[in-house]
Amino acid sequence: MKTFAIVLAALCLAQFASSQSCSTGYYLASGATRCSRCNEVFTSCTDASTGSIVTSIVGYTVVSGNASPYCPLGNGYYNKNTNTCDFLCKLGCATCRVDYDFCTECTNGFTWNTDHTCLPAVIGLEAASLALLAISLIFLIISCCLVNKAKKWTHQYFDCSESYLFKLSSSS
Repeated sequence: MKTFAIVLAALCLAQFASSQSCSTGYYLASGATRCSRCNEVFTSCTDASTGSIVTSIVGYTVVSGNASPYCPLGNGYYNKNTNTCDFLCKLGCATCRVDYDFCTECTNGFTWNTDHTCLPAVIGLEAASLALLAISLIFLIISCCLVNKAKKWTHQYFDCSESYLFKLSSSS
């Protein structure tokens, strides 16, 4: 009975391992039990080097059903504006793949966007300056209220009318 249970468990485990599938953006390598992430240039893939290329990438050419980059490894990144291979990524990209504007990391001062672009990080500065402006406005309103209250208090306890001032000057 114990042997039967062990054999049954082994069959179930083998069945589970052979029927495992991966979600979009991942693939199951042959002999592997865990899914591996596709290269960032693929939306979906069947192995490490075969898959559907992200539509924003234009630096690939399809030859005999296989995608190969216009700019071979070590010859730079494809620039669709000049139709050449550039050795530098687009401004803001720290690292890029295939195309010079397909960013995988951004330099300081830029934020990575999900469409593999790097945007200037000025949005944070704008928010900070707007908050500072709002705080300044609040202090201005409070200051005006305090000044107005002080004027009322002064007039209440000290007679600053012209007639009183006239009396003081005429009596001397």
